[in-house]
Amino acid sequence: PHVLPEAGSRDLLASLIHVEAKAGLEPDPVRRLSVLVTMDPTRARSFADRLRLSKAETQRLEFLLDPSARPSPDLPETENRAMLYRLGAEKFVDSVLLGWAIAGHVNDEPWQALLKLPGRSPVPDFPLNGDDVLALGIGSGQLVGALLADVERWWIDRDFKPDRAA
Repeated sequence: PHVLPEAGSRDLLASLIHVEAKAGLEPDPVRRLSVLVTMDPTRARSFADRLRLSKAETQRLEFLLDPSARPSPDLPETENRAMLYRLGAEKFVDSVLLGWAIAGHVNDEPWQALLKLPGRSPVPDFPLNGDDVLALGIGSGQLVGALLADVERWWIDRDFKPDRAA
């Protein structure tokens, strides 16, 4: 309590250690710290400053403390692939490991399969950019970004299948 008063129960930490070992991954101090402390992401910056974490470590800790939607074997693969696209492979893997640790060790196989999703089914790059919208005669500015965002959501909703022509 004197060194790390923000620490809560160590049960989730023990579960994460088990999950990391089961997945064959090296121990990760920031990921482990995120399950050890009990705080919301808004307090993470001052906490990270006190521990002298780097900017990258602080940003990662803030992400790991955010209880937003996480990948899960209970979700359709298309939803997990959409999360993979939005998060990127590193954050996706972190999210899967945290979800797995929270779920416990009742059935590890679905979690292990989900952990392999980035290698098994990488999502492609979005096939359009601002120049494509400008080429349609649409003026520059916020409208270009809004149109691209709408088309990107449409593309994600269709599991990344539509090509550039579509």
